[in-house]
Amino acid sequence: MPEMKHMLEMIDYSVGVVMMVVFAVIVFGIMNTLFMALYERTFEFGVLRAIGTRNGALRGLIVREAAALAVFASAIGIVLGALLIYIGSIYGMNLTGVEFAGTTFTEGIHTVFRIRQFLFYPIIIILFTMLVSFYPARHATRTSVSRALQRSF
Repeated sequence: MPEMKHMLEMIDYSVGVVMMVVFAVIVFGIMNTLFMALYERTFEFGVLRAIGTRNGALRGLIVREAAALAVFASAIGIVLGALLIYIGSIYGMNLTGVEFAGTTFTEGIHTVFRIRQFLFYPIIIILFTMLVSFYPARHATRTSVSRALQRSF
């Protein structure tokens, strides 16, 4: 069925485009979350800088914290994703009689485990998170100590 193969290739391309949009949304969400965490802890960062913490050490702290959050979130996503794929591989979706691209399905569709979903995407998310965290970290190190310590609760 060359028509079906062509349709599946188009779907793979479409999924790639959608994933790029999803990654862009994720990156902006991560940056927003990091800025909110930074804003809530401005006083703490001011105290750290007042006692002599170097900018590089503070920047490293923020980047490592973001990386730890990304690793933790990726681990949860991997576990939940594997569970859902396992359930989908057992029960699947009954598409008997549904027509797609001029072909009628005679069986259901079952999910398939693909290693890319569990290695590539989490690694990309972790790397993006670390990359994006440099911007809030830079902002934290450029805020003056006196201004950071003026923040009230």
